[in-house]
Amino acid sequence: MNFDDGETIFYNNIIQHPSLMGLLTSRIVGMYVPVSAFFYAGEYQLSGGSAYAFHLTSLFIHAGVSVLALVFLRQLGFPAFVAFFSALLFAVHPVRAEPVCWIAAQTTLIFSFFYLLSLISWVRYRRGNASKWMIASLLFFLLSALSKSAAVTLPLLLPVLDWYLGVHKNKFSFKRYAYLLPFLSISVLLGAYTFLTRMQSGAVISINSKAISLLDRLLMISHTLLFYLYKLLLPFKLTITYPMAKEQGVWPFDYYLAPIGLAALCYLLYRFLSKTKVTGLAVALYVLPLSIMLPLFSVGTFELRSDRYLYIPALGLFLLLVHLAQFLPARVRWGLLLAFVAGYAYLGWQQSKYWENDAVCFKNCVDIYPNSVICNCNLGYGELINQQYQESINHYSKVLRLDSTCMECYNGRGQAYLNTRKIPEALADFDAAIQAGIVTPKLFLNRGKCLVILGRSVEALPALSRSLELEPKAPETYYFRAVAYEKTGAPDKAIADYSQAIQLNPNYVEALVNRGMLHYTAQHYPEAIADNTTALNISMSTIQPMILCNRANAYLLSGQLAPALADVNQALKINPAELRAYQTRAAVYQAMGNTAAAQSDLQKIQQMQASKGG
Repeated sequence: MNFDDGETIFYNNIIQHPSLMGLLTSRIVGMYVPVSAFFYAGEYQLSGGSAYAFHLTSLFIHAGVSVLALVFLRQLGFPAFVAFFSALLFAVHPVRAEPVCWIAAQTTLIFSFFYLLSLISWVRYRRGNASKWMIASLLFFLLSALSKSAAVTLPLLLPVLDWYLGVHKNKFSFKRYAYLLPFLSISVLLGAYTFLTRMQSGAVISINSKAISLLDRLLMISHTLLFYLYKLLLPFKLTITYPMAKEQGVWPFDYYLAPIGLAALCYLLYRFLSKTKVTGLAVALYVLPLSIMLPLFSVGTFELRSDRYLYIPALGLFLLLVHLAQFLPARVRWGLLLAFVAGYAYLGWQQSKYWENDAVCFKNCVDIYPNSVICNCNLGYGELINQQYQESINHYSKVLRLDSTCMECYNGRGQAYLNTRKIPEALADFDAAIQAGIVTPKLFLNRGKCLVILGRSVEALPALSRSLELEPKAPETYYFRAVAYEKTGAPDKAIADYSQAIQLNPNYVEALVNRGMLHYTAQHYPEAIADNTTALNISMSTIQPMILCNRANAYLLSGQLAPALADVNQALKINPAELRAYQTRAAVYQAMGNTAAAQSDLQKIQQMQASKGG
């Protein structure tokens, strides 16, 4: 997946070339997750960036988390039957496809592994009252929070575990809960730091806005709690995200019913299931880890719901369902649970296929939510990466019809237009993206490219120079600025930029050829010969005749007739229809005094031109 995987792994220098200080201070997708960074760096170093290695690691971590779920429930005193089937449903449910199959979501698996270790250690502490287990719980919690900030909900569960274990049977006392202070301190500090780093990375975080009021928040939160329950029970039409959006300023009807439905569900749980602590524990396991992922605030411009947010919370629902299944007849109980396990496992296997790449993943999302801005936008990007340019243009255009403020779509569509040689359309989109405030080196490079292609090289120079200010080590940008300088009559500046491009990328054939031509024009024939020789050693056979002719002309004008003749003969051997090779060879023969051979080549040129004209 290019969606976040690129920023997480493949364009992340800290992961590819790790150092202790770099990993401890790095951010991934705007978040401070040093423990996850260590995992990613280790996987990259051991595998060389193989996607298989990352997926295998995710599968092992998920298996480990599933075992820890079993251990956690057994530590709480649940029968083996309840613990086993709760953990088994936890392991195979299709909402697991996202965190297990998506490399960028591996942070969810890592934080959950340490999260459950912390809870297990806390239960051991309360069971045996050994302070070493409390210290272990705190350390595992710290590792969890440093893996992903979603772990900050763990302190909310500790009093619930104490209540379930019957630790404090007397009246409430703040002193009794002083043990929460170090846990809460970690939560507050890392939670606040995550907000800060997310905002520094460009995300806009808000509670209410002109589009989303506090009443809207209530509707969204209520709807989300019920929506996730529905998806856990009936996991069909799963996708990477579940957009929440008004239609003409009004929520769909079920949003207005959600608070009533949630209140009714809470009443039923209290009225019919309040005789056992299991209900309270199950509800807490579902709601509290999920709380930080509810739509309490907006991060960026989209309201999102995702399967990975259910990773730990799902355990609460499965615990409640399996606990209730105990009261069914044995055959019914076993048959029902085995059917659910088999069905969920099959659906999970099917769901994993949607994570093949960006295009497949977001095509699934668009099929389910045809008017989703985020799904269409990312499908357009996936198609762009996979060189499906017309499809990419279509989806980016659809997004801009749905939401004209999605300025990143102008950037993406502009790249697709550029690759289909629709240069004026590409330039218009790049200008729109720049006017919207998007600042990336590639955006300015692409604008400069368009202007160079359109013959507006003077206008291209500021855009290309701005791109180099943002990314000074970009050989392609130096190349295009050199072309612009060349076309505006500044050969010395062009040679300097071609030289920079070659220094950054010694195999840059186009830069070598163009610099060689400028040296040739300036009558610096040894330099021209050297550039073309280097280009020949690294070029493909399809362009070698052109380079051989360039070098032959440099040899000719420097008086080296024998190597000049050898070059044009080699060019004609590769491509007998190379017109320029005959022209150059005729000049070489003329310089050698072989007038007859020169005339023969000139006649050959006339025949080829006449044939082409006919």
